[in-house]
Amino acid sequence: MHPTHFSTPDSRRVGCNSFTTRVSAKYGGSINDPRIFVGAQSSTVVIRGLNVEQTRMKQALWVVRREAIAGLFLGAMLGLVVFVWATILQGDPAVAIAVGLSLFAISLLASIAGSALPFLFRSFGLDPALMSAPFITTAVDVLGVLIYLNVARAILQL
Repeated sequence: MHPTHFSTPDSRRVGCNSFTTRVSAKYGGSINDPRIFVGAQSSTVVIRGLNVEQTRMKQALWVVRREAIAGLFLGAMLGLVVFVWATILQGDPAVAIAVGLSLFAISLLASIAGSALPFLFRSFGLDPALMSAPFITTAVDVLGVLIYLNVARAILQL
């Protein structure tokens, strides 16, 4: 895909571009940002469990699955709300579907990354509390934009 593929002056592409920063900022931003931080919440739960020895390394798959289910529910709610909001703002249901589905997928990605990375870092002998947040934020932001652009491209046939 050419980098300028999503920046031509077609109204649907402009509509999609207007949501790109919202999709990535959803999981980035500052600690005072009022938006939900799915990946950070998942990693906090796992790191706490590892530090107080409530969660063991052999429970990793169970914990990741549990957090993924929470991410599915959160993503569904977030996707629905954002779909309505994007429909009102853009007036184009196809753009709104792309935004809503993307945030659903990104929520799932964030919950899985947020719960799996602390286990990965602990297995390498690294402190998950120091390592997880920067990796989760970076990975989810980068992959989130890629998900969004590819979902928009598929739905809008761009």
